[in-house]
Amino acid sequence: METLHEFFNIEQSTDHMKALLHVKKEDVNSIIHQFSKSDIINFLKENHIVSGILENQIQSLTKGLVKLEEFPLLVAEGSHPSNGKNGQIHYLINTNIDMTESSNWDFREVMKIPSVKAGQKLAAITLPTYGTPGINVRGEAIPAKNGKPVHIRAGENVVFRKEDLSFYAAIDGQICTTKTKIYVNAVYEVKRTLTMKEGNIAFTGTVVIHGDVPSGFKITADGDVKIFGLVEAATIISKGSVFVSEGLAGLKKGKVIAEEDINIGYINQGTVEAGNNLFVENSIIQSNCRAQKKIYCQRGNIIGGTISAGEYIEAKEIGNHSYTKTKVIIESSHTFDIELQELITKKQELEEMLKKLYIIGKKIKQSQNVQNTKLKLMVLKHQNSILQTKNKLSEVNDRISEINTSKVEEECEDKLVVRKLLHPNVDIVFGKYQRSIKSEYQHVQCILEHNEIVMKYL
Repeated sequence: METLHEFFNIEQSTDHMKALLHVKKEDVNSIIHQFSKSDIINFLKENHIVSGILENQIQSLTKGLVKLEEFPLLVAEGSHPSNGKNGQIHYLINTNIDMTESSNWDFREVMKIPSVKAGQKLAAITLPTYGTPGINVRGEAIPAKNGKPVHIRAGENVVFRKEDLSFYAAIDGQICTTKTKIYVNAVYEVKRTLTMKEGNIAFTGTVVIHGDVPSGFKITADGDVKIFGLVEAATIISKGSVFVSEGLAGLKKGKVIAEEDINIGYINQGTVEAGNNLFVENSIIQSNCRAQKKIYCQRGNIIGGTISAGEYIEAKEIGNHSYTKTKVIIESSHTFDIELQELITKKQELEEMLKKLYIIGKKIKQSQNVQNTKLKLMVLKHQNSILQTKNKLSEVNDRISEINTSKVEEECEDKLVVRKLLHPNVDIVFGKYQRSIKSEYQHVQCILEHNEIVMKYL
C-alpha cells in the first residue's frame, strides 16, 4: 500500500504557527480515498504537528473535495497569545486647567481651579488582567504578558479605599495629580487686595487673592496661585500654576515664577518664568519672559525685552513702529538630557555597588571567626543594603525609560509664529543661530532649516 509520505510533505511557518500540506504527485485525488482522517492526523503527528489541527480541512481532503490548485493546504494553525490589559485610572473630576488654543478662547474661563469637597470620590482604578498563553502547531506554549498595574497612590489629604478601588478627598480643597500621585491641596483665600494684615504669604497649598498684590509683597505656594486683580512690583512663586486676571505691572521689579503654567492678562516691565507654558491675553512690554515649552500672546504684541521659549512662540505682533529693540529666542529644550546623563551615571554607580555587595556577601558566608549573633546581624544588614540598592536601581531604570518615552512623545518642530506684523529691529535666535530683522513681514512663521532661520508665509 502506498504511504502518505509518497504524496505529501509538510511545511511549517518560521514561527511554527501554521502547517501547510504540499502535494508531491498530481494524481493525489486518485488515491486519497485509501486514507482515513485518522491516517492523515497521524501523518501530521509524525511530522510534529500536534495542535491546532483543522479537522474540517482534513475531512474535505479525504473526500477528494480539495482541488489540486488549492494546495498547499492549511492543515493546522496555532493560537496566538493574548496579553493582559493594563490597569487604568478613571478620574471623576475634570483636572484640566489648560487654555483652549482657539481664536475665541475666554481667558477667564481657564482660571477655574478644580475644587473638591471632603468625602468626594475623585477617581477609581481598574486592576490589570492576566494574559492568556498561546500554543503553536508543535504544541509548544507561547507565553503572554500580564497587564501592568496603575502606579498611582493616595497623596496628601486623599484616602484610597480597597473595597471599591477608589480615591476620596479627605478635605475641601484643590485636586492635583502627577504621574504617580493624586492629592488635595487646601486653599488659602484673601477676600480683598493683599494688605499688611496678611503680610507675605507662604502656604503649602493653593493661594487665592480676590484683589491686587501691591508692590513689595511676596507669595510662595506649593500649589497654584490665583489672583483676580493686578500684580505690581511683587514676587509670586508657585510649585504649580499661576493665574493672574489683570496682569503684571512690574516696574522692573515684579516677578512671577511657576513650575507649571502661567496664565496672565498682560506683562509690563516684569520678569516671568514658566516651567511649562506661558499664556498672555494681551501684550508683553519691555519684559524678560521665559517658558520651558511654549509662549502664546495671540491677541497682543511683544515689544522690547527678551522672550525665550523651549519650543514655540506665537504673537499677534513682535516689535513696533518705533523699532524698539526686541529679542525672541527659541531654545530647543534639552532639560531631559541633563537629567538623563545624571541618571545613567547613577545607574552605573548602583550597579558597581551591587557587585561589591555580592563580593562582600560571599566573604561573610565564608567567615568562621565571627560570633554567631554578630554574623546574623551582619547578614541581615548586608541583605538590607542589597535590597535598598536594587530598589534604587529599579527607580533609576524606570525614570530613564520614562524620560526616553517623554522625549519621543514631546518631540516637535521649533517655531516662531507672527499672526500680523513682524517689525524691524527684532533679533530672532534659534539655539546658536541668529537673524536680525531689517524689514517688515506680515503673517509669517520662522523656522530653522539647514542651519539658517527662514521665513515662511502662513
